[in-house]
Amino acid sequence: NAELTALLSRFPDQMPSAYSTRFIQSYNFRVEAMSLRDAVLGPTVPRALWMLFGSVLVVLLIAAANVGNLFLVRFEARRREAAVRAALGADRTHMAAHYLSESLLLCGGASIAALAVAWVALKVVLVLAPGDVPRLASVALDARTIVVALGVGLAIGLVLGLLPLPRRAVDVGALRAARRGL
Repeated sequence: NAELTALLSRFPDQMPSAYSTRFIQSYNFRVEAMSLRDAVLGPTVPRALWMLFGSVLVVLLIAAANVGNLFLVRFEARRREAAVRAALGADRTHMAAHYLSESLLLCGGASIAALAVAWVALKVVLVLAPGDVPRLASVALDARTIVVALGVGLAIGLVLGLLPLPRRAVDVGALRAARRGL
């Protein structure tokens, strides 16, 4: 801004017919430098994108909490199966591998399905969006997006797979309660 103001003060000397001192003062002619990002996007678009990103994270956390509750209910319902496995000699490592493989497969498959839905939704948005949105044509699902989506899905799967592990290794009460079925 300082450099442009210095240049503006030389306008009346360089081009007196177009930019006289009277013209500059009467029309409040001034110069202002701004970043290219602000010129293209404006000041509100980055703030709106951060708010959208925050809301997506909140929805992801809510979904992860709901899936975590479903996993805990499912593991509680399978308590008898875990007790039978432990009674037959399965140690804590075997149970951990079983729970982790199950949750990682489910969350990995859900991540891949979510990426497929995102790809279709992006194609629909690009077709339906107005043409004056800056740089909309360059929006795509690239390798970084895929890595982040799969990484978050697998991290959630890892956490959900480790949830039932702090429980007792052998629950003999579960075997006694269901002895008729055995």
